[in-house]
Amino acid sequence: MFKRLIISILIIIINILSLSIISDNTFIEPNIENNEIIENKKDYLGIIEIPKLKLKRYFYKVDDEKNTVEKNIMLIEKSSMPNEKNGNIIFAAHRGRSKVAFFDKLHLIEYGDEIIIYYNNKKYTYQYNNRYDVPKNGHIKIIRDLNKTSITLITCKKGTSKQTVFIGYLTDNNS
Repeated sequence: MFKRLIISILIIIINILSLSIISDNTFIEPNIENNEIIENKKDYLGIIEIPKLKLKRYFYKVDDEKNTVEKNIMLIEKSSMPNEKNGNIIFAAHRGRSKVAFFDKLHLIEYGDEIIIYYNNKKYTYQYNNRYDVPKNGHIKIIRDLNKTSITLITCKKGTSKQTVFIGYLTDNNS
């Protein structure tokens, strides 16, 4: 009885805040209308979405305490923001069965799949283009076309001491 009451209260709170929980990733989604984010939460920097994986998650500034793979999808310090021409926004996240394994199913994306970033009230759509494995040693050489705006996603490769690097290129910037 007590569990049902708590669950009912949580559902009411979520509905009041106009938020919804998506997938197993426990993402609290802001209102998005016509590709514009209507802010209802001020502390996040943007949103990363991979529709094929039903993944949608806030990301935070590099110096924010929430910007860590132990809590979220981590924005890497040397990243460029999506509005920077020929820049590269870089994210890392865990793989596995924990509640913070946001890139657990990343290996399922296929060439051409979309990766979307919502940043500064704009939607940036990238198309997944390449992947390669590197040793897990704290250093990653990112191989990409420097004449294109790109996104890089990094996660561990299951059952190995390697990491997989996924590269995508900007295809659409809806302003």
